[in-house]
Amino acid sequence: MDNKTINEELSACIEDIVGWYTSDVFILLDNVLTDDMEEPEFSANTVCLRLKQIIKFRKLWFGSASSPLEINEKDIQDYILSKGYSHDDVELLKKKCLFENIRHEKNNRTSHR
Repeated sequence: MDNKTINEELSACIEDIVGWYTSDVFILLDNVLTDDMEEPEFSANTVCLRLKQIIKFRKLWFGSASSPLEINEKDIQDYILSKGYSHDDVELLKKKCLFENIRHEKNNRTSHR
């Protein structure tokens, strides 16, 4: 999307909304990182999906048309690190996503019996 072709007022509105959304995602990330591993209240996978969307939006909004839009784990890691999080935080998020996936698989298997 070429933000230069959108009127300035709409562009400013979109940037505000993205800023608020991004802020909310980082609040959620902080909650995930401090949440209980065994009985979490917050979803690590939701954080990762939202971070992917933020990164994708930034590529579309600020990047060139030739930028690849597929977002991988390294993109998320680099983005989190650029926002002041540590490598330990990145590893903890990965671990929590893995545990969440395992927990959902286990729940799906037991609910289909």
